[in-house]
Amino acid sequence: MFELRSSHSFNAVPGGELSVIAYEKDVSSTLEERPAVRYEVKGAPSAAGDAGAD
Repeated sequence: MFELRSSHSFNAVPGGELSVIAYEKDVSSTLEERPAVRYEVKGAPSAAGDAGAD
């Protein structure tokens, strides 16, 4: 088992989404260098379709 530490700053918005994905880097790397995480931040859905809906 590996322990991986990472941090990432983001703004929480209504309807937004944060995904943290754990994966292994290149298999030619040493075992200790393989574990990694990446962050996917998706903002709130666009309100462009609601323009003029007042």
